[in-house]
Order: sequence, then C-alpha cells, then structure tokens
Amino acid sequence: DGFVKKPAEMHATPDFSVAPNSLKSAYFEVMPITLKVNGNFAAIIKLLECLQRYPRLLNVTDIKIQSTPNYPLLEGQVVIHAYRLMTKVRASWK
Repeated sequence: DGFVKKPAEMHATPDFSVAPNSLKSAYFEVMPITLKVNGNFAAIIKLLECLQRYPRLLNVTDIKIQSTPNYPLLEGQVVIHAYRLMTKVRASWK
C-alpha cells in the first residue's frame, strides 16, 4: 500500500511558495534557443501549439518562415527564450 499513490496524491498541487525574504534575491535566468524548422504549415503551427502548452515560461520570437522549391514544404527558424526562476545568487566566474 505504501508504493501505490492514491488518485488525490497523484494530482496534488505542489507547494511552490517562497519565503518572503528570499524574493529579494530571486530573478529569472533566460536561455535563448534557436530552432530550425521545416515541414508544412500545419506541422509548424502544431509545434507552436506544443510550445504554448509547455509547463515553463517560454517566449517565442523571431519567427521566420519561407517557402521552398518543394512547396508545400516550408523552412525557417524560431527563437525561444526559456526562463527559470532562480532564488540563489550564483558565484561569479573569474
């Protein structure tokens, strides 16, 4: 019984509360990611829909799509900025 999670435990919302004093040193770290994409229009839109449902903070910018000689295939790139909340100051590199 100790190894089986009950339905209420499986869907419990984790506690992401942060102590008030630690908010002073909290900041977002950002990682830009450039994706090269190719496929038909519906496939590229499906990719953007998947990014919309991603459980992290993402910002999609610089969407560039162009046609290819093999229309309806398209190619291009998308820049994604992924953010994560940091609550401790990282040591500076020398």
